[in-house]
Amino acid sequence: MGQEQFHRRRVRIENVSTQHSTYRAMVVPIQLASDPKPARFVLAYDYTSEVRHINTQIMVFIAAGAMVVVLASIAAWLIVGRMLEPIRRLRDTARQISESDVSSRIEVTGHDEFAELTVTINEMLDRLEAALQSQRQLLDDVGHELRTPVTIIRGHLELMDVQDAEDVAQTREISLDELKRMSLLINDLVTLAGANQADFVVSRPCEVGALLDDILDKARGLGERDWRIGHRAEASVRLDASRITQAVLQLSANAVKFSSPGSASIWVRPGAQ
Repeated sequence: MGQEQFHRRRVRIENVSTQHSTYRAMVVPIQLASDPKPARFVLAYDYTSEVRHINTQIMVFIAAGAMVVVLASIAAWLIVGRMLEPIRRLRDTARQISESDVSSRIEVTGHDEFAELTVTINEMLDRLEAALQSQRQLLDDVGHELRTPVTIIRGHLELMDVQDAEDVAQTREISLDELKRMSLLINDLVTLAGANQADFVVSRPCEVGALLDDILDKARGLGERDWRIGHRAEASVRLDASRITQAVLQLSANAVKFSSPGSASIWVRPGAQ
């Protein structure tokens, strides 16, 4: 064997198969200085057993990883489900709410941000329910108030003798008076509808004394009463003069309605003697 061929094949790694297993062997030629004969160093191990051991470790790692993923998924599902429970209750409550029934509320649990959101939504539902009740009451009152003048006008028109000029004039006067009352009611509704607008009340600096004098002059036209100001204040404050005038005149009109002519109508500041 030539020197070049010897160096090319001096180290060999081969697989040796038997009936029971496969072995991997490494043969390294060695030359001792004290022994001129060539020798071989052979190292072998059970290749099949090593592969089986490695595969077992891989399967254990895969199983452990899969179990960790499953447990993490279950934990995440439970945590996310608990976090989203208020949103589910909000969804179910929203489905129960209709245009005529907003009495359903969401149960508040915990003290986190979702609990604060639930409280805020419940407060919004309270305001919405109060607004719907007010609207329903307003519609009932309007229906009752409008039904009366319409009935009066229709009754007089049905019983009116078109040949009697005096009866025609009397029916006309009654109809006009009832139509005027209906017009006032409609104006009140328009005012009430605009009460929720941001610019309904516009505050400006106003002299309270001059405002009282102006309201007093207007109130005298409501009826023959002894109109007086029981307490007068001279100050400049920020208020909506038109809304204050409207409110005081409405109270004065109610006072005229339930009092006799010539009786005293005195405006007194609350707490004044």
